[in-house]
Amino acid sequence: MKGISLPIDVIVVVVIAVLVLIVIAFFFTSSTNPGFWAMSHQDAWVRGCGIAKMRGCDNIADFSTGGIIINGYNPDGTGGDDDLLTACKNVFNIEDDDEAFCKSKCCGD
Repeated sequence: MKGISLPIDVIVVVVIAVLVLIVIAFFFTSSTNPGFWAMSHQDAWVRGCGIAKMRGCDNIADFSTGGIIINGYNPDGTGGDDDLLTACKNVFNIEDDDEAFCKSKCCGD
């Protein structure tokens, strides 16, 4: 009887370990909860503003639609990364495309 119980215990442990690994893999590759890993508006603003500062903060086009694209920032869930202007509008709760305002907030001009 003891000779049979050891292999069954090992099989049960292996099956449980495989199931746990499958669940972990599903958790990291699943798109069922994209909000869990989504970048916040504030993080996107800080990242995009940092890029603008590294570029010298002298180009107003960086703060316009399609200017600085922030990788991983997709607040509308369309699948494409959004820009610094979108992050600015979301952080400062403005509706207009006010590039000068966003540039001022980032660069202090």
